[in-house]
Amino acid sequence: MQRINLYLGIALLLVACQSSESENSTAVRLFEQLPASSTGIDFSNDLSSDPDMNIIEYLYYYNGGGVGIADINNDGLEDLFFAGYEVSDRLYLN
Repeated sequence: MQRINLYLGIALLLVACQSSESENSTAVRLFEQLPASSTGIDFSNDLSSDPDMNIIEYLYYYNGGGVGIADINNDGLEDLFFAGYEVSDRLYLN
């Protein structure tokens, strides 16, 4: 019985990981990746390799810092805030 449950679990995992977009699909793209040269946003939350800081010792090490969108300076435009873990946070005013 355990072996059947294992096989069913693996099959379910494989089906869930398959792409739902086929080659002939006309899916609508909501986002487009743009280079930093055209957006002015150049932020990277890079993590260093350190034996003391890893996912075993610190469970949330690779979760990232986060992103916030708000009108920080009350000019009616949404601003971006990127929180870094080992790098400085950065605010981009729109």
